Amino acid sequence: MMPENPSQEEIKSETLLKRFIKEKRSRYILLGIILIVLIPLVLLFISGLKKQEEVVKAKPVFYPNAPYVADKLIVKYKNSYSLEEVNNLKGKLEKIGVVSQEPLFDSKESSLSYFYVLTFRPGTDVKKVAQDLSKTPEIEAVGADYIFKNQDTPNDPDFAKQWDMVKIGMPQAWQITKGNNSVIAAVVDTGIDYNHPDFAGRKIIKGKDFTTCNQYQDNGDSVTCLSVKQPDDDPMDDHSHGTHIAGTIGAMTNNGIGVAGINWNVTLMAVKAMNSQGEGEVTDIIKAIKYSVDNGANVINLSLIAPVPCNDNSVVGYQEAIDYAISKKVLIVAAAGNSNQDVATTAPPSCNNVLVVGSVDPNDQKASDSNWGSKVNIAAPGVSIWSTVPNGGYGYKSGTSMAAPHVVGAAALLMGINPGLSINQIKNCLIDNADSISTSKPIGPRLNVFKTINVCSGLTPVTPEPTTPVPTAQPTSGSVLPTVTPIGSGGQATQYKIVGVIFIDNNGNGIKDSNEPGFTNADIITEGKANLQTRPDSNGNFAFNNIAPGSYSVSSIVNGVKLMTTQEYNLTGSTVQLNVLFPIPPLALTPSPTPLPASTPLPTPTLIIVKPTIAKTNTKVTPTPIKTYSCHQVKSGTIPKNAITIGSLVCTPNN
Repeated sequence: MMPENPSQEEIKSETLLKRFIKEKRSRYILLGIILIVLIPLVLLFISGLKKQEEVVKAKPVFYPNAPYVADKLIVKYKNSYSLEEVNNLKGKLEKIGVVSQEPLFDSKESSLSYFYVLTFRPGTDVKKVAQDLSKTPEIEAVGADYIFKNQDTPNDPDFAKQWDMVKIGMPQAWQITKGNNSVIAAVVDTGIDYNHPDFAGRKIIKGKDFTTCNQYQDNGDSVTCLSVKQPDDDPMDDHSHGTHIAGTIGAMTNNGIGVAGINWNVTLMAVKAMNSQGEGEVTDIIKAIKYSVDNGANVINLSLIAPVPCNDNSVVGYQEAIDYAISKKVLIVAAAGNSNQDVATTAPPSCNNVLVVGSVDPNDQKASDSNWGSKVNIAAPGVSIWSTVPNGGYGYKSGTSMAAPHVVGAAALLMGINPGLSINQIKNCLIDNADSISTSKPIGPRLNVFKTINVCSGLTPVTPEPTTPVPTAQPTSGSVLPTVTPIGSGGQATQYKIVGVIFIDNNGNGIKDSNEPGFTNADIITEGKANLQTRPDSNGNFAFNNIAPGSYSVSSIVNGVKLMTTQEYNLTGSTVQLNVLFPIPPLALTPSPTPLPASTPLPTPTLIIVKPTIAKTNTKVTPTPIKTYSCHQVKSGTIPKNAITIGSLVCTPNN
């Protein structure tokens, strides 16, 4: 309170105090208003980001210009479920209206038995359903049933008939070998006219017709089947594409009629997966590939394509079908496609472990429509190719579809004269002995059958295949951390792998810290059961997948010198993966990657073996085991009382 007669200083002091309080109050009020307005906006923004992240993460990819069947999806189930998960899955499938489901692969192989095809009521929005299922933890992968189309293009007969045979050196190659009837070349396509006169005397295995639709209606981004059909045992060609391909591989030669096939002696297998329109569903093609493998095919021709990258999760089961073929030592040859684009966005050319073929004209120029890219391994004639067509006829066709069977025919010749060669040796023989050509876009060298047969007919088969020898420096070690399949995962695993990272260990702790860069300028090799080689990615990570069980050591090679080597470890039983760390000391890279002096110590290797946790016996407390379920389709027989059925899927407790 002010005195009755305040001085000027006191009046001034009180005035300043009031002004200060007023200014402070105004500032706090303004700050409060700002916080009240901003906080909800910030929270809303963060919430939006999270929702967007969830949508991006959950949304499966439906590629533009890649037609798919409107009422089907392919899913991969988990290999083991808890009771709660089984009930969740049952409720989810019932809610979205699954009409039926069937296995994608007719197989007992553990790696293939969890893929299923779900069929929905007509009019179901499968894009929305796929998005919903992709967020379901009980389902590992969801994908569309894409439509594949054959890859030929009609063309006028501008060139001499069968110019292609002369171009790839067939007259000279036939002086060495004419083929072997024990080799089976499968044509997964529109079928084969096995009654054609130019196949008279040719052994043709009449496989199956896996097509499920005679005619599709184009709905824009999807297709609907207008005429459903049942698969049958007659692979007769009702289009012409498959018969034309088969003629290039193995029309009867030196029989006085028609055309000459690359193989005078070979067994053809007709497997129909494309209808009279030259279209087929990925589910039908997958089944056709597996059938071909299971019935003895040595090489498979895939002259069909869809504009979808193979390594995307939406193409469910396709890479697995190819991996299955490779595991059975069957070569897959794929046409590159006819869209004049990079094959990285197409299947099967972008799949792993396929031999991809581009197309050239008589002047060894890239066919104008041939696809290209780093994934294209080799080129072959594909313009105006004269070959067999149904009803006893002959005709010209162009496209990478016509190029691929030239490579298939050459592979069959090589398999017949040197049956011990591995798939990789056959690939290398074809590519390494092809003729170099100069093209506008990369499509690999052009096939030369004579050179291939001449060089590789006497090649010593090697299993496993060797890697390039490297000079050995002082034997030092990296770190190996094997891991195992967890308890309850369904028994012994069938796929073994080695994964790891090589990095600059700046602080010398032997562990890759977040601020330590991966090292890319190195070769990683294995020795032991199999000699394999790879290079690390931009983060220093590397992997050897699907390798045979057995003992392995792993080495890092820098500047041609074996810098670090792990001890040998046995991949067997439940130990399915080795995790390898290569900590590279900075000194080893200064001024250049060279062997270190003998007096320079390198990191001490460590070995951590992770074993399954086993509950200890306790007389007082008995732990209750967690019951898990495995789900498979049961076609007939009595369903166990303790099973849970989800349509035709039967989930039974694991013992």
